[in-house]
Formats: sequence, C-alpha cells, structure tokens
Amino acid sequence: MTMHIPSVSERFNLISCSLVLNFVPTPKGRGDMLIRMTKFLTDNTDSDLPSILFLVLPLPCVSNSRYCDNDHLDKIMSNLGFEKIKYQEAKKVSYWLWKWNGTKQFNEYFKASKKELHKGGSRNNFCIVID
Repeated sequence: MTMHIPSVSERFNLISCSLVLNFVPTPKGRGDMLIRMTKFLTDNTDSDLPSILFLVLPLPCVSNSRYCDNDHLDKIMSNLGFEKIKYQEAKKVSYWLWKWNGTKQFNEYFKASKKELHKGGSRNNFCIVID
C-alpha cells in the first residue's frame, strides 16, 4: 500500500478489487486497505457520478470463516460509508457492488475486532480488523 493518496481531482469513480483483499497478509492490513480505498474514491459532493467499489472475495471468506461472514462484512462496509447495491455468489467467489456515500457516512469511531462468529475446526481464519 505504497501508492500515494490522490488529490481530490485525481480520485476515481470506480475501484475494482478482485481477489486482492484476501491476499493481504494480516487482518489489520485488510481493514487498513478498505479504509484506504475510501481515500481513492470521489466524494459524492465532488462528482455527479457515484463512487463504486467492486469487491470480489473467495466464497469461503464469508461462507466458511470463523471470524467473517456476509453480515459482518456488511457491518464493516456500512461503517466505512458504503451501501451495498448488489451481492452475487458463484461457485467459488462472492461479488459485491458497493456505493460509497462519501466522508459524511464514514464512522471514524467504528472498530472491528477478531471475534469468533462461527465455531468449527473446518473453518478458515479469514478476518478483517479495524482498530
């Protein structure tokens, strides 16, 4: 995550994050990456076009994780100022289309910790931490 934060005029209306977030090595790094994405999107007040995040994760990240599921991801994204437009599951991946509602919807006090949501020895450890 060394790319510089763009100025307001350099921001994007669309970010495609396809099978990237799951390769960030730490749960905190994943949370930091989601927060950082908001700094690359245009604020709705700056543009007539909506700011969109297309996110793709392996399906097991939300269907078979101890620490993350679709509801938990929805809560994280909502607190970062995103509104879910569309969700689709395929055989092996999950797709989301999120609209970012700008900084006015960003909850800077929100925390997401590594908390076990689902028990089971066969579950994976995918997790997103925001502190």
